[in-house]
Amino acid sequence: MSAQAKPIDVAGDVEALEKPEQAKALATGAGAATVTPINAGVVEPVIDSAADDSAVSSAGSPNNLIKRSVDEIYALMAEVHEIREELLAHGVQFHMLNALIEMGVHEKLVEQAKMVTTAVEASVKAHGPQAIEREELEQHLEEIVALEKDLRHVRHVASQQGVHMQALNHLTQLMRLNPGDRGVQAINTFVAYADAAGVPLDRLEKIREQFKDGPKSVLPDVARENHVKSGDEWIQLGKNVVLGLVLTGIMMWMVVL
Repeated sequence: MSAQAKPIDVAGDVEALEKPEQAKALATGAGAATVTPINAGVVEPVIDSAADDSAVSSAGSPNNLIKRSVDEIYALMAEVHEIREELLAHGVQFHMLNALIEMGVHEKLVEQAKMVTTAVEASVKAHGPQAIEREELEQHLEEIVALEKDLRHVRHVASQQGVHMQALNHLTQLMRLNPGDRGVQAINTFVAYADAAGVPLDRLEKIREQFKDGPKSVLPDVARENHVKSGDEWIQLGKNVVLGLVLTGIMMWMVVL
């Protein structure tokens, strides 16, 4: 019987969510947390593809804020992961790559340039003629930094629109760690376990309703005035203008005298 797996604390850990390979690296270290797959091999989808439309959730709506946010985050994280894997394969060290990306996000370009030199030298040592070129590394870093900024923007906008970011991060992590079915098996199992553990699920419909009618504005909810003025409003405006002109004329006449 293997040792009991330690729980992974991913609450608020945005960086780990964006870099699933970091979880793999930690899993190989001393005292690392262990992620046990629910079912090795081919994952059987939990949701029957032949189910009626009545059984399909409202996620199919193009205006669903949660679906749009999840799709955008999932796609951006996939692009980041692909570029990171290529750089790691060229001998760029894991922790050095993280530092290079962080410097790029915070626009510490001088420090980043120095570390790029070190990263290229390490790549040459590890791979010789197959090492990554400096220009190629810099180009990939620019791409990753742009994607990371897009990720932060998507998360910020979702948060401003009322999305619970900790829950959204957990959801996207489960999807990223189970790319075969985008987390269908793991997520269904998670909800089933919660139900079996006696966690009340009576708020599901209420929470879903918050995001059913499309995206909310990130601007504060301020009542908009009706810009079409009625006849009485125009008359009152005219009176105010005339009164202002009269008062101005009187003041000028008094100054002249």
